[in-house]
Amino acid sequence: KRENDLFICTTKIGNSSQMTSLFGKHTIYLDTVGSTQDFAHNYLVQHPDTNGLLIHAYHQHSGKGRKEHSWQSNAGQNFTGSFIFQHPSILHKNNFWMISKATALALKETIDYWTGMSSKIKWPNDILINQKKIAGILIENKWRVNKNTVGIIGIGLNINQTFFELLSATSIASIIQTKVHHKDVLNTLINRLNYWISDLDDALLRLIQVEYDKSLYGFGKTISLECAGMLK
Repeated sequence: KRENDLFICTTKIGNSSQMTSLFGKHTIYLDTVGSTQDFAHNYLVQHPDTNGLLIHAYHQHSGKGRKEHSWQSNAGQNFTGSFIFQHPSILHKNNFWMISKATALALKETIDYWTGMSSKIKWPNDILINQKKIAGILIENKWRVNKNTVGIIGIGLNINQTFFELLSATSIASIIQTKVHHKDVLNTLINRLNYWISDLDDALLRLIQVEYDKSLYGFGKTISLECAGMLK
């Protein structure tokens, strides 16, 4: 039932009985919103203990990227959303960036599954395939005294959009030459997020680091940097 362009539904996501399903149980769908990140921040003011909620927008007209950059996406053609979660005690100010790495791995695995190709993580927050951007990540944290830190995981994933103003962008549909169902792609993404984030422990943190390093764009290659007009 829709009310003021918003409705809440409960779904079962994931196919592993051994996996804790933090994400995918509750979703707020929005027809139109400025930014799902901003909506999530405002939602947390009234619901500070929210954990695992997905804010999913059909159209996001003022999407946020890293360092005030914007995320452009055609209405209804891609996934734009934000996941809210409470940091477990194993995460703290010295390693909270592991959530960004875990999210990148979940996105990479989702893209690889649906394209049949190997995507790469471009530090710090982009996923590339064929050297073109197919997804982006924005992690925002709310630090609270004597309470768990709340994380907001913003994700933009190009699914069915095939025309981009920037030639450096691509999508799943562009690569496989056919459109796919958003729900099926989202199910895969949520499954992988649950795998990498829901049951964090020291062993999984070490695995995240290993897999992240292997998946980095340009990892193990010698690169040249230009600094103040000089090649280093």
